[in-house]
This record gives sequence, C-alpha cells and structure tokens, in this order.
Amino acid sequence: MPVTSNLVELYQSADWFVHPTQYDAFSNTVLQSMACGLPGIVSVMDGAVDHVRNGENGLMLYHPQQPKELAARVQEALDYDATAWQALSAAARETVQALTWERHLQEWAEVLEATSSSR
Repeated sequence: MPVTSNLVELYQSADWFVHPTQYDAFSNTVLQSMACGLPGIVSVMDGAVDHVRNGENGLMLYHPQQPKELAARVQEALDYDATAWQALSAAARETVQALTWERHLQEWAEVLEATSSSR
C-alpha cells in the first residue's frame, strides 16, 4: 500500500478494522483505527489487544491462523445492526481517548515508586 496522508479519511470510510496478525508487539494501527471510531477484529497475538474488550469496543480473534474463525468473526461483525455498531464505535473512541501521555507517565511513576519502595 502506498504511503498516504489521509489515514483518518481511510479509517472513517470503513466499518471495521481487521487485524489478524500472528504476532505484533503493539500495533499502532489498532489504536489509530479505534481513535477514528473504527471497531476492530483484533488478534490476541497483538499487544494492542490489551485495549480491546470483546463485544464492547471490538472483537477478539483468538486463533488468527484459523481461517474459519476469522470468517466467523467477520460474519459476526457484519451482523451488527447500526445501533450496536455505533455503541462499539463510541466505546472504541473512548478507549483511546483515555490513553494520554499524562496517564502513561503517571503509571510509570507508580511502577517506579513501587519498585523503589520494595527495596
């Protein structure tokens, strides 16, 4: 795929983001799509899956190497009605909005504090 400067438009033109990776330490594309209100079908082999709640803000793919499971998840996604999809979309966006630098730094500070106080 060529480099593009209109990723937001691309994400917003889709109904679902499908990411059946067999390994990805942490895919920014999952969070980018969620930030655009695009719920995903995300492999549990992706570190970003920590932010996906099955049936709440996206769908989990437990065995990405199995095409039948992927097909079943895609069919499940296509069966969502507009109201249910909008709820997933809003929840996906809200999930990412909570991921701020301030929160990240605060969590690191808490880890460091807990580590230093246990010595």
